[in-house]
This record gives sequence, structure tokens and C-alpha cells, in this order.
Amino acid sequence: MDHWRLKFGKIEPSVWNHGNEFRKMIVEGVEMYVVNMGVERFTPENLSEAFEQVYPAAKRLDERGVDCIIAGGSPIFALKGAKGEDELLDRINAEIRAPITTNLKSHVDAMKAVGAKSIIAVTPYPKERNEERVKYLKDRGLKVVALSGINRSGPGDIDGVSSSTAYRAAVELAKESEGYDAIYISCPQWESASFIEVLEQDTGVPVIGDAQAQVWKAYQLGGISPKVEGYGQLFDTL
Repeated sequence: MDHWRLKFGKIEPSVWNHGNEFRKMIVEGVEMYVVNMGVERFTPENLSEAFEQVYPAAKRLDERGVDCIIAGGSPIFALKGAKGEDELLDRINAEIRAPITTNLKSHVDAMKAVGAKSIIAVTPYPKERNEERVKYLKDRGLKVVALSGINRSGPGDIDGVSSSTAYRAAVELAKESEGYDAIYISCPQWESASFIEVLEQDTGVPVIGDAQAQVWKAYQLGGISPKVEGYGQLFDTL
């Protein structure tokens, strides 16, 4: 594919091993350009190092002429909190041409786009990182009713975890929980795109997946409204 419609810049936290998850939802005329930040562990030290790399990575992508940028690695931004994330984005947006946001902020925007206020969440992250995420989402105006995690220590430990693991965790959490109006599945390594529509049918609520929300936000920032079918209600909001 070439980029006659949209040139989408992507800052990845770790070794790129889930490109197909994004490509499922990328339409003709859209192309991704990816920069990697080398996160190996979900430790505060490693995540803080990656946070400092977002600015130069965004500059590199902007110099390549991308139309918009999504900075991935939600544990990075949950660690710094909504305030730290906003300060970084304000700084970068003031200095580059391409609009930039983070995947975590894209998740929030996606949840609000489908009318969600209270959610249940499934992640592969350790307890401390999940606690930071819950606080971040609260600061962004979202209530986390319940959260299920599988306590992986780094991106490499998520490799090989099947998408069925995330699906089953989401279904079980949905059965056990009340008072939620959306399901949130973080981390594109889960490869949740393949079952988002089925999970919506099985639970009766919108599902927000990581790669899904990022692609949706890239289209929104890029000013296009493609027809994307089979990957959840979110794309109907474009």
C-alpha cells in the first residue's frame, strides 16, 4: 500500500511484533511508519527512559512527513499520569507539524466516543502498572468497575499469549461485574481485533481494544472517515 490517503506515524514501546493487528483495520491508501523505543520491562526506570524518547521519536516521524502520530506504550503514560502526558503532548504539538497523541489517550477518547463512563478492563500488566492505569482513567473521567491482569513483567513475556486468553478473561470479568457500559482491552499484543465484534455480541456492550483505538484515532487525526467493518462499534463513530 502507498499513503495517498494517510501517512500514519507510530511510536512503538518495544520490538514490533504485532503489525498485523493494526493492518487488519488499515484501509487502502493508508500506511504506517514505525519507530521503536526499546522497552524491555514494565519497570518505572525502563518506562521513564522510554517517556524521554517520545519527543525525539516524534521529531523523526514528523521529518518523514507523517500526517499524524500515535505514541504507544500505555504503561509509559499511565506511570507519568494525565498531567505528565498532557505536558509532553503540549510540548511536542507546539514544535512539530503533525498532530500527536498517545495510545492511552486514544483509548480514553474511544471509550467516550461510544458513550462509556464505567468500564471493566483486561490487561497483561503487573499490579503496580494496573493501579496507575486505574488512577489515570479516573483522572480522565472514567470509572474502572473491575480489572483483570495476567501480571507479565515485560513485552517479551506477552509474546505467545493467545488472543483467546484475553477473550476468556473479558468474558469472565463481564459475568462477575455489574454497572459497566464498555469493555477495555489494553495491549495490542493480545491481538484483540479478531474477536472485538464477537465479544460485543456476547456481552452486549461496546469493546475498546488497543490497536483498534489507535487506528481509529489516527483516522480521526488524519481527517478521514473510512468504512471499517468487523472490528467493533467504535468505527461507526468516525
